Amino acid sequence: MQYNPSKCFVMKITRKRDPVIYDYKLMGHSLESVSQHPYLGIELSSKLDWGHHIDSKVTKANQTLGFLQRNLGNCLESIKELAYKALVRPHLEYASLVWDLWIDKHIKQVEDVQRRAARFVKNCWQRTPGTVSNLLNDLEWPSLQNRRKSARLTLLFMVNQH
Repeated sequence: MQYNPSKCFVMKITRKRDPVIYDYKLMGHSLESVSQHPYLGIELSSKLDWGHHIDSKVTKANQTLGFLQRNLGNCLESIKELAYKALVRPHLEYASLVWDLWIDKHIKQVEDVQRRAARFVKNCWQRTPGTVSNLLNDLEWPSLQNRRKSARLTLLFMVNQH
């Protein structure tokens, strides 16, 4: 593989107010400084926050859910549920052990996708209080926050076994 200086960058990860800024060079070319960059499907940020990552994953999940709504609107509930679990939910859970949420705004963003999916699967669009909670109970879908918690505990258990 040939070296391409236009593809090289450096990301300074710090929470300092006045970080020391260095000019990094590789083979005589200055590296571009970036504040965020995707790496293995995760949006890393120089400020160590997950806002951009959550926004991009929720956007992708909503786009996929919209595609399913346009193309599977008349299908059986079981087909819609399977499509959601196979095509939408993985966007919301990929590498969640790394970026698990703690800010209420981000938790709500992610959970809202699952709530829209429940409306789609059950084909229930009424706006009365408690409707979506009942749909989620009927579908027996745990919250995505509970699924992340379960995944963390499973990982800790597996690490402890070795």
